[in-house]
Amino acid sequence: DAYSIDDLLRDARAYHAKMMTDVGDLRVDQEATFHAEGAGESGARSIMYRKGARWRTDAKMTMQGNPGMPQGGSIDAIVLFDGKDHWSVAMGMKSKLPASAVQGQSSTPAYWVEPVAGSRVLGEETVNGRACWLVEGPAIPAGMKLMSEPTRSWIDKRSFVLVQSEAKLSGARVLTVFSDFRKVGGHYEIPYQADVLSDGKKTMTARIVKLETGTGLS
Repeated sequence: DAYSIDDLLRDARAYHAKMMTDVGDLRVDQEATFHAEGAGESGARSIMYRKGARWRTDAKMTMQGNPGMPQGGSIDAIVLFDGKDHWSVAMGMKSKLPASAVQGQSSTPAYWVEPVAGSRVLGEETVNGRACWLVEGPAIPAGMKLMSEPTRSWIDKRSFVLVQSEAKLSGARVLTVFSDFRKVGGHYEIPYQADVLSDGKKTMTARIVKLETGTGLS
């Protein structure tokens, strides 16, 4: 029988649950650089803490020359999942978020983003030398102009990490390529770098600069 999305979700959830059990807990320090023209030294820094299913990401974003940024040119933000609800704290405001609004942040960098409901496995493909399951998201509802086509993700068949993802946003084809895969907690692995390209032009690079496991998080 063909490998279905239910099979992938079952195997991936089990794999990542075992990973978090084996590593104990996780701290990931990440730096991102924006490459847009005129961006200057714009970028972001974040620290993600994770223990089991619970996680928290503390981030600071700097956008030089952006008139929408507060004095000092940076914004601090916290996003967390307390085991039940997702929360955001930014610019002095705290709010509860729908799970869809924080997809991918639970595993910053997004080495594993669970496919949304309605996704399907299209088949197998090899990307950058890695055997992957090709997963397509559901059709986009009519009237949503920002994203005009279903998303596609290439998920490593062995380690269930993202190798590549593709979407069409505001008419541009946005490709995220994950690389520099390294071992974590023995035989597990995650990508230390992600590059985002819009119509073939690189717009952002994110790198893990520090990763710690078993740090004794409460």
